[in-house]
Amino acid sequence: MITIKEIAEQAGVSIGTVDRVIHDRGRVSEKTKSRILSIMEKEGYRRNIVASQLSNSRKTLLAVLIPHPHQNDSFWGMIGEGIREASEKLSYFKLDTRFYFFDRYSPDDYIKQLDSAIAASPSGLLIAPILAEETMKFRDSIPENCKVVFFNSDLPEFPRLSCIGQDSYESGRTAGKLMHILTGDKGSIAVIEVNLEDYHINTRALGFKDYMKEHTSMDISSYFLPPENKRDEFEITARQILKDHKDLTGLFVPNSSVHFFAERLPDNVKIIGFDQVEANTRQLKAGQIDFLINQQPWKQGELALENLIKCTILQEEIPYNIKLPIEILCRENINSYE
Repeated sequence: MITIKEIAEQAGVSIGTVDRVIHDRGRVSEKTKSRILSIMEKEGYRRNIVASQLSNSRKTLLAVLIPHPHQNDSFWGMIGEGIREASEKLSYFKLDTRFYFFDRYSPDDYIKQLDSAIAASPSGLLIAPILAEETMKFRDSIPENCKVVFFNSDLPEFPRLSCIGQDSYESGRTAGKLMHILTGDKGSIAVIEVNLEDYHINTRALGFKDYMKEHTSMDISSYFLPPENKRDEFEITARQILKDHKDLTGLFVPNSSVHFFAERLPDNVKIIGFDQVEANTRQLKAGQIDFLINQQPWKQGELALENLIKCTILQEEIPYNIKLPIEILCRENINSYE
């Protein structure tokens, strides 16, 4: 490959001028810059981006928009830990990884934090777009030079570069198949849904119901929870489910709150939920929950930041979708995942 010295000789300029063009710093006339870039393109020159980043004293700002770590039984804290550890592992890239925590039940707080993140002029944005309507409002306001990567949830209409996480619809259908095996097409099923514009959770519920309708003749009822998920609301909903379904054989909860219901329903009701949080793991071991679908939150966070670095610092193309496996946890294998 051609060297910087050879480019300088062909262009009739100093090595320092070529260096300023390569790193886009300092003043170089447009005519000279165009001549140098033309030679670089003709000769197939590609600068060593990693070496350049290591020698650069300026840090690259990456903004992370994520719910508060304690919300959803600390599920978001596990994703955040994966992001933080990846940032430390890749610190030689001179990263400034800033977290913008929001209340996942407050659209106003989400908008406020996303506004703050954009105002900081980051090179890349890592977003958990669980509030779909609010995220779409920013479709045209994120600067063109700011790379956007989603994790955990997706909005196909949004111009992001990549999304890291499970296929929500497929994970819901997987839960449906498991429920079909457990119940044998007998009795009735209750599905907990969140009365919130939460794309990935609602898509899981849709996948579950579609599978059950296609393969069983069971009665399926949906129960909508208010977004704050308070304990007394779980109590009320659990009592209502038992009142409505004298023949209840199964319950599907498409998020980490499944343990609240497992505590309140009879042992003969088959229960499937999501996420390997502490309370769910404890009840899975006790036999109160039959299956959990694990989303690998730590891995989600790690992969999300790694791919944001690839498209911002390394200027590499990244996959449009990075799908994580749908892990099925049960009492018999849970110890292998701890």
